[in-house]
Amino acid sequence: MNIWKSLLRRKLRTFFAVLGVAIGIAAVVSLVSAAKGFKEQFQKITSLYQSQILVVDKSASSPIFSIIEESTLDEIGKIRGVKSVTGNLLTFSRLPNRPMFLVIGLDPKGNLFDQVRIIDGQGLDRAGPGEALLGKRAAESMGLGVGATVPIRGRNYRIVGIYTQKTNITDSGVIVRLSDLQELTNQKERVTLAAVSVVDDSKTEEVMREIERLFPSLSANRAENLVDQYTQLEMIDTFAWAISFLAALVGGVGVMNTMMMSVFERTREIGVLRAIGWSGRRVLGMIVVEGALLSLIGGVVGIGLGVVMLEAVLNFMSTTVAWVDSTYSPRLFLNVMGLALGLGVVGSLLPGWKASRLDPIEALRYE
Repeated sequence: MNIWKSLLRRKLRTFFAVLGVAIGIAAVVSLVSAAKGFKEQFQKITSLYQSQILVVDKSASSPIFSIIEESTLDEIGKIRGVKSVTGNLLTFSRLPNRPMFLVIGLDPKGNLFDQVRIIDGQGLDRAGPGEALLGKRAAESMGLGVGATVPIRGRNYRIVGIYTQKTNITDSGVIVRLSDLQELTNQKERVTLAAVSVVDDSKTEEVMREIERLFPSLSANRAENLVDQYTQLEMIDTFAWAISFLAALVGGVGVMNTMMMSVFERTREIGVLRAIGWSGRRVLGMIVVEGALLSLIGGVVGIGLGVVMLEAVLNFMSTTVAWVDSTYSPRLFLNVMGLALGLGVVGSLLPGWKASRLDPIEALRYE
């Protein structure tokens, strides 16, 4: 039989079935891509620290909620094999058109500032109290440049330079002197995390173990492994898949409904096929193939729709939460096409089974 002819017999119903699958697949693509992009941005931040050890509060749910006393950094600096220890402070501020604005407190004399590239104006080492560096992405989205002011925690800071670290999160924020941010946040002599450089890279693991032995409340990790410590980032990915799968499941129910109605309307036709020798298995295969094709079309449309939707949302949010990003991969597209195919096959099994069980004589009598 001509599968396309069967699907196009009820064009409107077929359209809504494809649309249901497409919306579900679009939800998968957009949510999962956004979650992966969010995680990758954090991984890019840790890559800025290169081969250093990052020390954070073990009990903190996220690096930004970590608190370490600066006196502890002095003690870490005395550990054998440690070359230098530098602390920084991270927090979020709120602007009228930007609900989450990253603020980074750095010591101009510390090695963490080495990863900041000034593209306009001057660096933090030449900035005084009340002066700040604005990230390239933030400067572009806010329309600000050197000489402008930006409010941080109720205090206006004059922008003396524009910087980039080539990560959306840090490039969407502002850098101030560590002492300034400690005062603004009432965290005097405290930092969020510490970056520890070692004399000999081969002794890194040994230094990490010694830090955790001397300070049980702290966690020491290689910079590239820090993200893996926080299960919340993995949970975001899992949650995105779970929510989007439910949306896709609704599309699968739509396919089942469409195929069930198709079988109901083609009862006599199926009876004729059985009468001329079609086996029940062949009829079942025909219905399943039709449902699978319906879902694959929905999958292709859904991928395109998901990409367009996510990019539109991110473009809209670029003026408020500029550090959100997306990540697409062939693996993701293959996974969602597999999901679409699976929904089509599973959703067609019950209608196909009912069609395969039709008695030819009774089916031919059907009006």
